[in-house]
Amino acid sequence: MKSSYKLFLFLLFCMIAGCHYHKVNMTIRNETDKKIGYSTFALTDENKLYDISSGGDIDPNGYDSPFVRGSSDGIKTDINSYPDKSIYFVFFNCEDREFVNKNIDSMFKMGKLKLMKFSKTELDSLDWKIVYTGK
Repeated sequence: MKSSYKLFLFLLFCMIAGCHYHKVNMTIRNETDKKIGYSTFALTDENKLYDISSGGDIDPNGYDSPFVRGSSDGIKTDINSYPDKSIYFVFFNCEDREFVNKNIDSMFKMGKLKLMKFSKTELDSLDWKIVYTGK
């Protein structure tokens, strides 16, 4: 009985530790005078966007790093498994977050998003430091 209990506690610990969120080893800098929201996406085979991290808000002239489940380098290793081998950074006004999240695919198809698209090679050359200037 004691060994079953120890095994249960060990497995519970492993599950909790393995599902923890980590900051991605990248920075996103906001070089505008407004607070902005951002999210990171990948494209599916059906040409739809799906979240690959938590996203967040960035103060004017501030920076942030998105959170992911699992390894903090997960995005860096997963990028080549996405259909177009790219990551999309979507930027928006913070007060529009709910609208953007509900309508992300239609806004993407209509070209109504402020986005930046990068391959792993491009991100490596930038040392995974993204700069948003609002342009």
